[in-house]
Amino acid sequence: MSLDTEKIQHIASLARLKVSEQEAEHYAQELSKVFGYIDELKMVDVKDIEATTNISGLANNLRDDKINQWSVTERETALKQAERDELGRVKVKKIM
Repeated sequence: MSLDTEKIQHIASLARLKVSEQEAEHYAQELSKVFGYIDELKMVDVKDIEATTNISGLANNLRDDKINQWSVTERETALKQAERDELGRVKVKKIM
């Protein structure tokens, strides 16, 4: 696949970038090379190769979600420190 300067200018306009004609020519050449390499890789037979999803062998060690019940005293202490509370829930200020 080859890209011409017109396609580069179109892509740049979609990204709201200003690209000079000289830069567009340069990017067209460079991206055409990249797409050429991709086309070469598409020709490699990989049907008998198992997909690699993790090369380190490490796995995510996730903890179980557990609800820790607070005592009435702990809950009241936390709510006393809260800026505002309503019906036993802590309200926070909007950040957006």
